[in-house]
Formats: sequence, C-alpha cells, structure tokens
Amino acid sequence: MPVPPARPAPRRHRHRALLVAGLAAGLLALPALAGCTVDPTSGASSSGGATDAPHTGPMRIAVITHGDAGGFWSTVRRGAEDAAATLPEVTLDYQGSAGDVRLQSEMINAAINQGADAIAVSAPDPGAIGGALDRAEAEGIPLITLNSGAELAQAREGIITHVGQSERAAGVAAGEALAEAGATTVLCIVHEQNNTGLQERCAGAEEGLDGELVRVQVTGARDPGQTAREIGAAMDANDPDAVLTLDPDIAAAAIQEVAGRDRTLATFDLSPDVLDAVEAGQVLFAVDQQPYLQGYLPVTFLELAVRNRNEVGAGGLVATGPALITKDNAAAVAALAEQGTR
Repeated sequence: MPVPPARPAPRRHRHRALLVAGLAAGLLALPALAGCTVDPTSGASSSGGATDAPHTGPMRIAVITHGDAGGFWSTVRRGAEDAAATLPEVTLDYQGSAGDVRLQSEMINAAINQGADAIAVSAPDPGAIGGALDRAEAEGIPLITLNSGAELAQAREGIITHVGQSERAAGVAAGEALAEAGATTVLCIVHEQNNTGLQERCAGAEEGLDGELVRVQVTGARDPGQTAREIGAAMDANDPDAVLTLDPDIAAAAIQEVAGRDRTLATFDLSPDVLDAVEAGQVLFAVDQQPYLQGYLPVTFLELAVRNRNEVGAGGLVATGPALITKDNAAAVAALAEQGTR
C-alpha cells in the first residue's frame, strides 16, 4: 500500500453541529451550509463568490463499505444504485469488503487511483482506513461517511457529513423497549470484531435496560449454523430474559434457538424474514435505521457537492433512524422490504 501524504491544513472551516433529521416520519431536514467550501474540480478553497467553473460532464462516485451481500447491505447498495440512476452522467462504483477493513482501505485507494470524484465510506474501524482517507482529503475529494463512523464527520474537516443513526441512541431505545417488556438480563450478540458501531449499540442497550447486559461474540453471517449454536450455548450459560441481535441475518439464525428456550428476541435492522418474524410474534421488535437511505443520500449529497458545491449536515449527523418496527406496524413496510427498499 502506498504511503499516504501528510494531511494538509484544513481546506475549510465550518460549524460542527449535530443535525437531527426526522426520517422516521419521512421528512429530512437538510440545511445548506454557508461560507467557505471546497471546489471539487481543483481541490482549492473557494468562497461563495468564487468564479472558477463548477464540475461539468461525467462524474464517478465511489461507495466503499465494509458490507457483504446480506439483506442489510443489499438494501444499502440498492439505494446507492437508485440514486445514481436518477443523476445524469454519474457512474457508481459500489464495493463491499465483507468486514475486511484492510481490504476496504485498499478499495478506497483503488477508487482514488481510478479517478473517483467523490467517495462515501462506512467506517467501523476508523483507524484501519485512516491513511486512505488522509490521501482522499489531500487530493481534495469530497467525502461522506455512512452507517458507521459518525465520529469522523466531527473529527475530519474533509468529511461533509455522516448519514446513519446514532448507534448509542439506537441502543438506548432498544434497551428501554426490552425493559418495558420485562427483561432484566439480555445477551447482546456481537457478530463483527472491532466494529465500534456494534459496541455502541450494546453500550446503549445496557444504559436503556438498566439491568444486566452480557456481550457475546459469535462467528457471524458467514456461518449461520455455528452462530446459532453459539447463541444457544450462551443462553444456556447465562439464562437471559432476552437476546438482542445486531443484524437481521443473525436474528434469522437465532430465532429457533431463542424460541426453543421461550425467551424474547429483538434485533437491529430489517429484512423480509425479520419482518415476517415480527408479524408472527417471534421477534419482539426490529430497530430500523433505513439502510436504503444510507445508500441513496450519500450519492445524492456527493453529486451536489461536486456539481453544485452544496454541503449538507454541517459536519454532523443526517439521521436515518432509529425507529422501532413492531407487530403493530410491520405489515406497513413488509411489501417495501420485499422490493429491496426497506
């Protein structure tokens, strides 16, 4: 891997404020950012009175995530592809590293080498992709984080905003809902090592639960059968009231193990199978962070940043969740999930 150049002095200064958008109701607050912005065509700083020409013609936008081909990340990809399809002359380069953060860093560097005009990344392990992000910033490439890595939008001047949810707040909401259902001991199932977002979910759930939360590391989606056995063994060892999974594919693997022990199961994120299980009463609730928007919005925002020098989010959070999907409202989104947009 080439050694990234030293980071330049900040290219722009802007107020770092938290933007909370009410997407659960279908509305998004998108304040435009005034002041000094980056000219994506040259990497030079410019003000509102800049006279150099904006970007015209074809544009290449890369979306590089740590995701896989499972239900959640397929929905993210669908959102990114749908957004690109609506934008004239935009070519989308979507890649997922299936949890391999070193490979993700290599993918980001490759996207830069291939002339990406803008890049969106997930960042479950910010340090692992830091060098690649340094290089993108040095070359004046607009960046957005999505899904995980919200702290980077606060820490790095080169990142326009983060599109996703506050994982800690989402965890608190899940913990409170489990407590309301009577749970006092919960297993929090972690399926990816070193994923800071998953750790934040567990920490938030522990806070909201105000009870005992036990973190359990499992193999993950690459081996659902082994993962299910690991969850069953952890339940036998800890005798919890409830199990909280952090991914819909992990929830699907856990359903029979949890039902066989007559315990409560809740999860993060949606899939058609999870929605069916919620409707059937096998899953108490799913925390929805709207992955379709996590693909769609970064592509849209980056196209505007390159083509029109727009910035969204004031360097903070454009919130896509959380919202709880329960038996009462699962049917309303089930048909959309089958289409790959929820």
